[in-house]
Amino acid sequence: RLTRELAGSQEVYTQVVAAARRQQELYGGSLQENIAGIQGLVITSRSSGAELQQLIDLSQRLALLDPSQGVEGSRIALSEALAGDPRSLALRYEIPRSALEKLKDESLSASERLLVVDQYLNKIGITSAVVGDAVSQQAIAYNRLNAELDTTITRVGGGLADGFADFRGAERRSRRATRAGWRN
Repeated sequence: RLTRELAGSQEVYTQVVAAARRQQELYGGSLQENIAGIQGLVITSRSSGAELQQLIDLSQRLALLDPSQGVEGSRIALSEALAGDPRSLALRYEIPRSALEKLKDESLSASERLLVVDQYLNKIGITSAVVGDAVSQQAIAYNRLNAELDTTITRVGGGLADGFADFRGAERRSRRATRAGWRN
């Protein structure tokens, strides 16, 4: 679970949950699974100074370029790119090393390094707009339904757990009272 402490602020935590809900609508999975996927990007953002939203956007676009790499593959590749090492991006996503040569420039900021990746993805047609369009509306509707079901189950489960706890408490009190009555 992503904690507010790891996020660093309520604002970042809210941003992560919103992004995870959006990913859940697009790609499916539970909210917790999507938050766990973004959690690594939170750490990368905090350690590099890169904007979290920019990392999430690039991660989604890289996942579209090669879905087999998943969120974890994109996180690793982006972390290494932010450190000035483009090899992972080149190997995982078959991006020409010449397109990533600027990443080795130590004078570039984190956002400038990510801009190199962004520009390459734009050049080959994998824009931020394409990510949303890549998933069919039917799949989005199905994933939304699953997300709502997940939320409902969580709420109902919490309510049932509270009700069960109340029942167990009442049962224990009743047993104690019965035992106390037998002793008198």
